[in-house]
Amino acid sequence: MLFDPRTRNGGAARRLAPAFMLAFVLAFIVFPWFGGDRTRKILVGSPSSSLRVAVYEPTPYHGAYRPNWEFGDILADIHPQAPLNPELLGKAIQNNEYDVVFINSCDPKFQNRGHGVLDALNNSTVHEGDFFGIQKMDPEIYAPWAESDRLDVLTLGSHTGQEVRRTIGRWAEETRSTAWERVPVLDWAPVFDPPLSRVPRKVVTGRFDKAAIIGRIQQSSRDYEGVMRELEQAILADPPAWGYKVEGIPQRIIPIEDSPFTLHFIGLNEHKVEFPPLLVAEENPVVVVHPKVTNVEYYSLIRSMDIVLPAFNTDAYYKVRSSASIPAAIMCETPLLASRRLLESYTYLHSPSYIANPLSTTTVRAIEQLRAGQQPWQAAYGAAPAPTVPAAKAFLSPSRWWNTGDTFARYKAALRARNVEIFEGMLHRATTSK
Repeated sequence: MLFDPRTRNGGAARRLAPAFMLAFVLAFIVFPWFGGDRTRKILVGSPSSSLRVAVYEPTPYHGAYRPNWEFGDILADIHPQAPLNPELLGKAIQNNEYDVVFINSCDPKFQNRGHGVLDALNNSTVHEGDFFGIQKMDPEIYAPWAESDRLDVLTLGSHTGQEVRRTIGRWAEETRSTAWERVPVLDWAPVFDPPLSRVPRKVVTGRFDKAAIIGRIQQSSRDYEGVMRELEQAILADPPAWGYKVEGIPQRIIPIEDSPFTLHFIGLNEHKVEFPPLLVAEENPVVVVHPKVTNVEYYSLIRSMDIVLPAFNTDAYYKVRSSASIPAAIMCETPLLASRRLLESYTYLHSPSYIANPLSTTTVRAIEQLRAGQQPWQAAYGAAPAPTVPAAKAFLSPSRWWNTGDTFARYKAALRARNVEIFEGMLHRATTSK
């Protein structure tokens, strides 16, 4: 959320202006309303501008609840001030201590009017993009901001943006209000530079010995069981291709090289996915689960991988939800195995952030080809060019494509520059719109 809390005491009567940052889904940017002329008071774009910014991070991912995650330390490294204690936020706003407050609202507290913050905002939030707009009161909640031209919607991916546009369009038809079609719906690439000073540098081996699936281990989200079932069959069919031999009764998978293939699940097994015993033997496991990791360990693991496998098992991640695994892979400079569907949804993907894989080629078969020195797309289609993000949907302009080259550093720099333009545009609108 984004607030301009000034003039709370002694100024013109007004409502606070929230910008909801729903983690990996979307954000609402609502600008403040001062008096009858609705003058914007956010100061940006000038070297003399000096906004007092606080980061309000009330999620349970740090502090006494889960101190081992080191979330507070990571956030403090990104922002020079520690997260504002939820209980102190209201008082700080009343004391006019901040000009802008960013709030991560991906938290059950906000469903329950946590710490009185939402009482001041007169609003509530939902977590996923597919829940946006399904409650009857939703248009009523956002209508005052839309009608006063104070609402922007920022989504974490063009596919979630399309869903929000459809929802807002439906509201326009249902309410017959002209306000909704004036609401800008923007998308950005949630890629930043996490503090990786304690994370080993990326080492590109040219091999594909370590692959990862990132996220809560639940079959409804990603096809863990299908990938493991096919991997077990592939290893049994050709053990040396994966760096193993199979022997004994009962069968055992035994490494025959220093770096055999391993598949890593980075996430909690909360929904009891079934693991083939052959792949998770206590000695020399092929599948390794990392259920509880700190943020530093999280980034270290992803950076140590040779490839990240989306392995989505639901259309939601292509239509209404933005998976955190996609930007995490980019930040750690680990390529994704990307289908055409993934590229058309996550339009900020660009070389060198992915390896193209035909929809007709399974995840395990693609890894097998990569280990044999083949590109999956060329293996299926020969010299035919691999898919790219359609120009009509691309997050980066063609000129930025050409400037990214094939290095992750230049690619991430182009994403950052584009993101800056998006946020500057929203803040500029806040200072200039009537």
